[in-house]
Amino acid sequence: MSPFPPTFVLSAGRTGTVFLTHTLPDHVPELNAVHEPPGSRSLLMLANAGAWAGRGSAWLSGRLHRGVTRRRAACPPHQHYVEINPMLCPMVDLLADVVSPLHVVHLVRHPVSWTRSIRAFRASGWRRHLIDAIPFANPAPVPRPPGWLGLDPVSQALWRWRACNEAIESVAPRAARYVRLRYEDLFLADRDTRIAHLEQLLDALAVPHPEDLEPLLAAPRANRAPKAAPVDIPALTVSRIAGDLMEHYGYGPPNE
Repeated sequence: MSPFPPTFVLSAGRTGTVFLTHTLPDHVPELNAVHEPPGSRSLLMLANAGAWAGRGSAWLSGRLHRGVTRRRAACPPHQHYVEINPMLCPMVDLLADVVSPLHVVHLVRHPVSWTRSIRAFRASGWRRHLIDAIPFANPAPVPRPPGWLGLDPVSQALWRWRACNEAIESVAPRAARYVRLRYEDLFLADRDTRIAHLEQLLDALAVPHPEDLEPLLAAPRANRAPKAAPVDIPALTVSRIAGDLMEHYGYGPPNE
């Protein structure tokens, strides 16, 4: 079992987490990265249903604790266990109950590009064509905004972006370490900005820096969203649902 505290990389999804899972361990042998371990989807659905019904958190806490403990026990002692798991969004408060000390890396992405990406991607594999029809398969705000069932998919996606990021940020006061990084700074910015934020990520994961970061910068992206028809995302809708939070994350007004 690894003696190092586990680190959880959390986000609303579509933030380069698969890239981090497949690329970083190739260059950082001290890293044991696990992406959405088996059972994550069922836990997400149960957490969503439980939040809606107002019950079930004790059972979920036990199952979450057993899963994390089992995976940490399987982690070699010279490696750091890092769980990259966007599906923990609806139960991140329970994560803070069962993991101590809690180390969190919070990845955020601009809500407009995130909405376009999530509406095109939806889910992996065969789930892509079914995910919108499966009850409790996607995170949603609790309580639901007025008229939730009548909202268009873009508005629902923006509420999902807000709910996930607010849930993750809410555990910051309980975390021994909480670091927030932007997707754009890690993957889309100029070289110096990307290097600076990649170094911040490695520090947050508590793993050594590779001597040469260039292979990480040049590595191909993974798990791209399929091509899809353009999605109209009105600036007023973005402002109403996500405007204050996106400014908090340094993205500026929604019309920028």
